[in-house]
Amino acid sequence: MFICRSGQSEAYEFPVAVSSGIVAGDLCVLDVTNNVVIPATAALLNEDLAGVSIETAGAAAGVVKLIPLRDQLWEWDCTNATAADQLCQRSILTNAATVANTTTEQAVDEVTVVPIVNVGTSKQRGFIGRNIAAVS
Repeated sequence: MFICRSGQSEAYEFPVAVSSGIVAGDLCVLDVTNNVVIPATAALLNEDLAGVSIETAGAAAGVVKLIPLRDQLWEWDCTNATAADQLCQRSILTNAATVANTTTEQAVDEVTVVPIVNVGTSKQRGFIGRNIAAVS
């Protein structure tokens, strides 16, 4: 789950497809072929990022409210235990709600984030940082 910790947090409505699977806290990307937003995956590109959902999308087609990604600080959940040597290393997503944190810098075009602070214990698996689009 992604949570806005600092910066602009006003949400806007974006079109969403039937049964999109978007839940509150998901990072979402633009599906330009179908003109809707969908949950982000590790394979999707950074330039397609739309924002973070503040609500769960219903089963029917309609809209979902997203906080657009700008110059904010975000807190997110991680796949692996967090450690100091993972800070300032670009990480890709595991899925729309989780980052695949590692000590290896990810030099890719896929959706990436940069952690700058550990949150809680390493077993709680959380970081605060920025989306790479906001810092590149």
